[in-house]
Amino acid sequence: MERLVRIARGARRARVAALGLALVVVAGEAWGQVQCGAIIGPKEKVTLQGDLEQCPPGTPALTVVGPATLDLNGFSVICREAGVNTARGIVVVGKRAVVRNGTVQHCSIGVEVLVEGSHRIENVTAALSDDGFGPLGEGFVIESDANRLTGNTAIANDGEGFRLIHADRNRLVRNHAFFFNASSGFVVDVGLRNVLQGNTARDNHIFGFFLGAGPFTPGGGRNVVKNNSATGNQTGFWIDGEEGTRLTGNVADENHGDGILLVRGRKNRLTRNQANGNGENGIALLSESGTHVTRNAALNNDRDNDGNRHYDLNESLTNCGDNRWRNNVFASANQPCVR
Repeated sequence: MERLVRIARGARRARVAALGLALVVVAGEAWGQVQCGAIIGPKEKVTLQGDLEQCPPGTPALTVVGPATLDLNGFSVICREAGVNTARGIVVVGKRAVVRNGTVQHCSIGVEVLVEGSHRIENVTAALSDDGFGPLGEGFVIESDANRLTGNTAIANDGEGFRLIHADRNRLVRNHAFFFNASSGFVVDVGLRNVLQGNTARDNHIFGFFLGAGPFTPGGGRNVVKNNSATGNQTGFWIDGEEGTRLTGNVADENHGDGILLVRGRKNRLTRNQANGNGENGIALLSESGTHVTRNAALNNDRDNDGNRHYDLNESLTNCGDNRWRNNVFASANQPCVR
């Protein structure tokens, strides 16, 4: 069994900002120092004992090579702002790495999860990410499979709060994206069998949640979107080109545009969702096929006063095509086949 170094209770938590150093406890080793640009792992356990500040352009602030554990211990990793050359924050590679309990600030990307996957990111806050290009600078980027992100927060990033890119079988549970991420809260760019459950997207500039199968890559879909909340975004949930994706028990209230919008997909399922008080439509299907919308509630929508007519439930295909609307609670709909 790995021996963890015991540190005396009175040990001083040193903060060495000028040098970009933070004291750490490393499994099987004595006190040491990790610098900006350090590589942790494989098979190491590191606990920060101070903030790691002013990480310069070039290499990532920290790289974790799984299997390994980085416990931020409530401290922060902070990049030096350098426009397009700003460093990435924490880059996770290998397999089965763990990063937890702290903050990443002012980096081009807060946490980037790559390579084999099966990593765990827990209770990390990514704030004020900015890569110098404008609408980019994500809080969390996932480009590998079978990862689990739990209890993380993305705040005021220049791009998306959380972004999955060609990533499958990931689980995002009880994460939060709010306070004006300049793009969207949660984005899945082409992914299969991902689960987004119990997450909150509030006051993001574009979408609370966006899932897209991609214009050039077929096959995105069969994702599960369950018990999430989207409030105060431009659009609450935008599902684009997905096939076989299920939305269950989500809340899309008081968004500026549509609450839940499905576009160009097929065989999707919406069940027991709520979409109330949105500026435009509550739930809308645009060029969908074979989609079932059952036992949802949508009331008091069309609140934006833009002069255009919107509805609690809105279907774009004449006579609903082969879409099926049943047992929904609503006050307004654009066709009699919507029920």
